[in-house]
Amino acid sequence: LKRHSDAIRWCEKGVRENLSTCMVDLGLVYLYGDRGAQEDDAKALGLFKMAADRGDEYGCYHVGRCLYNGWGCTKDFAQAFYWFDKARRGGHKACKSFLANCYFWGRGTEINYEMAVRMMEELRKERQNYPKELMGYCCLYGKGISADTVRGKRLLEEAAQENNSLAWKFLGDMYDGGVGV
Repeated sequence: LKRHSDAIRWCEKGVRENLSTCMVDLGLVYLYGDRGAQEDDAKALGLFKMAADRGDEYGCYHVGRCLYNGWGCTKDFAQAFYWFDKARRGGHKACKSFLANCYFWGRGTEINYEMAVRMMEELRKERQNYPKELMGYCCLYGKGISADTVRGKRLLEEAAQENNSLAWKFLGDMYDGGVGV
């Protein structure tokens, strides 16, 4: 019926009752300015943090996203990494994509291509989206995995088809350096 004000009111009641699911849902409403609510990243982060403090894996994941992107706060990759890892230990699957990025780029942790590849392989086996452009790069140059230029090129081309600008850059570097072509 699209009675958004009622939905928000019920989520607010759930927050008062300490229901972490309501904290996460209401946080998403404020993060995206959804259901007629004004966008408020700081308010969203506060709600996600409340859920995370109660051990909610989705709360942990969204706290990490806010810290990683600087939504409602200053970017803090070390804290984002901490919350993504906590979400992963809680069973959240999609956070592995952010962890792969953290390990690949050294954001909040040391560069560790083996761990980046491990996260991406786990996502692939779970049939989840994963950063194909990063896996393509790792395959192409043997970073954290045996070099496989055919697979690397294929993954980069797949990512490029999804309008991934980093994949385009890596493909350009690949052709410029004559790697795998």
